[in-house]
Amino acid sequence: MDLAIIPARGGSTRLKDKNILYLGNKPLISWTIEAVIDSKCFDKVIVSSDSGLILHTASKFDVELHERPLRLATKKSPVLETILDIFSNHLDCDTVSYFLPTCPFKSAYHIQEAFLLLNNADSVVSVKKFPDPIQLAGEMKDGIFIPKTNDLQNGNTNSLFMTQYY
Repeated sequence: MDLAIIPARGGSTRLKDKNILYLGNKPLISWTIEAVIDSKCFDKVIVSSDSGLILHTASKFDVELHERPLRLATKKSPVLETILDIFSNHLDCDTVSYFLPTCPFKSAYHIQEAFLLLNNADSVVSVKKFPDPIQLAGEMKDGIFIPKTNDLQNGNTNSLFMTQYY
């Protein structure tokens, strides 16, 4: 059995109810649910949330609803703990995949491509190039820029000679 999990915590702190706010013509989480279902890669799709509003939105699709325990719904709860909690009740799975509802621009085709890669790998993770070299990153402390890598401290500021990160 191939299992897809869509974890959607209800207590977003920076953007209230972000998973059910509309992006275009539908709630944010709907984009992910539709892509996962349309990929036809999974025997079961589970949407996990501590929010009745999110679960109600997800109930409009052919998915299983999982009411997330409150201990796994704090802002410091790692999503992996939720995945493991659900997986512990589905040990007969051949694959377990999870898809974040806050990444709505994946398509069924992208999911199918990734699923095919599992024939030659233990896991697949989608990545994107950083638009700017992370070697140029730093933090501001009391108005002073502090580099986060040794590249800048060593005078290497030419991005042509910096490693590309994803």
